[in-house]
Amino acid sequence: MKSHALLLLPITSRATLNIAVQAAYVYNCQWLIENPITLEEFRRIRYHTEPIGRSVEQVRVIPQMLKDLDGDNDCEDISAGWAAFETIINGRQAEPKIIDITDKLQHCIVIYKDGSTNDPNILAGMR
Repeated sequence: MKSHALLLLPITSRATLNIAVQAAYVYNCQWLIENPITLEEFRRIRYHTEPIGRSVEQVRVIPQMLKDLDGDNDCEDISAGWAAFETIINGRQAEPKIIDITDKLQHCIVIYKDGSTNDPNILAGMR
C-alpha cells in the first residue's frame, strides 16, 4: 500500500499556511483522479479543533483522513479535501482559501470559480 506523507511546517505567516493548503489541494486532486470516492465516504471525515497557539501546522490529505476519520482533521485539511472533491468528482471548480477571522486567527473555507463560498467544516462537525 502506498504511504501518504504528513506535511509538518512551522507557521510563519498566512502565506506559508496558504502554500501548504494549496499543496494538499493539488495532492488531493491527483489522488481523487486515481481513487474516486463517494460523497458518503467523504462525509464520514470528522472535524477536530487544532490546539490554539501551536507553532507547527499539520496538513493531512484525503487518504490520511479516510484512514483516521476522527483524527486531527482541522479546517485546512477538510477544506483542501472538499475543494478537490468538488473539482474532480463534482466537476465544480473550487479551491481552499485561508481567511482572517481575527488578527491572530485564520480559518480555511472553499471558494468557487463564481465567487461563492462554502464551509465544509460545519458539516464535518465544527461548532
